[in-house]
Amino acid sequence: MDTLDVEPIDDRSSGFRLSGEIDLYSLPAFETAICGDGATSPLVLDLSGVTFMDAAGLRVIFGLIARSDGDRPAVVIRNPSRAVRRLLDLAAPNGAPGLQIEFVDMREATPS
Repeated sequence: MDTLDVEPIDDRSSGFRLSGEIDLYSLPAFETAICGDGATSPLVLDLSGVTFMDAAGLRVIFGLIARSDGDRPAVVIRNPSRAVRRLLDLAAPNGAPGLQIEFVDMREATPS
């Protein structure tokens, strides 16, 4: 069982960089981090380091979207890992209102 590491993103967005597993075991830490932020939307989640995510993690993300005002994306998933992309493809093959997925060149995001 892998742990979940959550750290703030160091850019101007309101969000977090996550690495490890998002599952029933790590769900309390995931919910506390992203739901307790109190930030305005969109919430950016860099999931490039997530090695596993199950339906419990997806439920939290879609719950945030359901509580949003709907004017703009509530959640931006940045650089989803292969495991996250596979789950999103199964759960929302045509995307979902309130969810934006973006790919950022990781070489530009890494300090020299």
